[in-house]
Amino acid sequence: LFDNDDLTPFSFDLDDFKGTYERNGPQRGTPRTYEAHVTYSEGADGKPRKKVVEVNKPLVVDGTKVYLNAHGYAPVISVKDGDGKEVYRNAVPLLPQDNNVTSTGAIKVMDGYRDADGKKTQLGFQAFFVPTFAGEGSGTMFSQFPALDYPVLALNGY
Repeated sequence: LFDNDDLTPFSFDLDDFKGTYERNGPQRGTPRTYEAHVTYSEGADGKPRKKVVEVNKPLVVDGTKVYLNAHGYAPVISVKDGDGKEVYRNAVPLLPQDNNVTSTGAIKVMDGYRDADGKKTQLGFQAFFVPTFAGEGSGTMFSQFPALDYPVLALNGY
């Protein structure tokens, strides 16, 4: 029903995200606020504009609607070599696995890292993230709440 030429080009950057959750009662953990603060531009050279996108209040650009329907976390990961030089730093989007936003993903450090002998090599990490850590002493790590109350990141290196 449409062609690529019918779509107006636009872009947006996520500047901030605010999520709040019910803290008590039978609806504990239920989202109460989801707000994505974005900067967007229409067309290839459009003037940057600010907008807050909320659930059922999309960003609308020339009839195209961008909805906010869920979120995950993207912790900023820093990797340093044996000399303490930072060789990687980036926000890494992780995929939520449950209603408490327990998340998993992969981190690839492709360039800049050198092993103990100074040889260039690549690193990979399997990431497991919980925003509110629970399970200490049980051998199991899980999140007990979706907000960032006690964030813990576990990594397996390759």
